[in-house]
Amino acid sequence: MTASLLPQGALSSWLIGLILISCVLDWIVVSGASKTLLRFEYLTKPAVPLLLLVLILTSPSSYSLTQLFLASAMIFCLGGDVALMLPDPKGNRFLLGLGSFLVAHLFFILCLLRLPRGNIFVGVLVVVALAVTPTFIVVRSISRKAKKLVLPVLVYIAVLLAMATCALAVGLSGRLPTVLIAVGAVSFVTSDLLLAVHRFVRPIPNETVLVHVNYHAAIVLLTLGVLDVIA
Repeated sequence: MTASLLPQGALSSWLIGLILISCVLDWIVVSGASKTLLRFEYLTKPAVPLLLLVLILTSPSSYSLTQLFLASAMIFCLGGDVALMLPDPKGNRFLLGLGSFLVAHLFFILCLLRLPRGNIFVGVLVVVALAVTPTFIVVRSISRKAKKLVLPVLVYIAVLLAMATCALAVGLSGRLPTVLIAVGAVSFVTSDLLLAVHRFVRPIPNETVLVHVNYHAAIVLLTLGVLDVIA
């Protein structure tokens, strides 16, 4: 049976529409065009993973455990979003958000390992080529500015890159919907590296919008890709 590239049914179509609208609204809110709009980030940012969670739980699937892993990943993405968007004068919520996203990636890995995949060594090569230099720069900067964060950041990066490796391997399986999964994983790595460079190395113009666009592309494409494969 040929995958559809998008979940079928009226409810899924409405949910996907709401998800895309929520993404665009969030990008407008965090663009800095209006300080009044910025307060709405507390609604728009968690709306995206929350709607994706509803989409996951209401989509038909023949692989209920894979669907459960995907739903669990989205719950922890939601938790990480909430932790990172709140005021954080002491830096504690950053570690809470980091830990929540780390658990999300572990669930993504469990989900991806249940899907057909191609050569995982090609995935490793691609991830290393894309991430090794910016990772080195970020970790070196953290070791100079905030040594206590080096270990948790290294652990997080290792799990993130493991997730991306699994996703790229799935993308090499030869099935069209898995391309969404591979692109989503690369977007997740891009989002996190942009955030890390901005926070620990040097400011990046329009960093918040760039991070949000890549992050939303990541979780939307990962979700739609997995749901297509297991439909």
